[in-house]
Amino acid sequence: MSGDGRSMELLRGRRIRKRGKRQSTGSQNTVIDATKAVRAIMRLKINPGVKKPLLSRCIWLITEANEKYRLRFRSEEALGAAKKELRHEHVFPRRDLIRALMRSTSSVKRILKKAVACVVTEDEHRRLDRVSRENPRLEGWKRYKVAGIRVYDVQRNAWINSKRQLR
Repeated sequence: MSGDGRSMELLRGRRIRKRGKRQSTGSQNTVIDATKAVRAIMRLKINPGVKKPLLSRCIWLITEANEKYRLRFRSEEALGAAKKELRHEHVFPRRDLIRALMRSTSSVKRILKKAVACVVTEDEHRRLDRVSRENPRLEGWKRYKVAGIRVYDVQRNAWINSKRQLR
């Protein structure tokens, strides 16, 4: 693990639950079932005004499979924040994922790999929204870099950088 002294102190003083490290069978089933639901929804010949909210709910199910705030990725500020200050933030906004799904039904799996969330504070969430409005072409972790938000990967026990590619 690398980082400055303040970050290390935050990590030492805050217990990071390893339980969210690997997905449980129930969580894996939720992701599998939500992915199947997306594929089924995409085949339906229904109004986009009905289809989009259904897809949005499936993306929420995927990103909340391990619980809303027990996620693999957490911002530095979220590590020490009270639960009431936390927000479940989609690294790749749901609207962008839905737009991609509506354009291409053949790459559902690739698109849903971007259904990743990060626990941030309320203030960081506002900063990310502002960055997205001011720089609509920024995607994923690049938004975090521009917003000045450091992110910790609980699974890898390390800080990530904006160049990190999701696998």
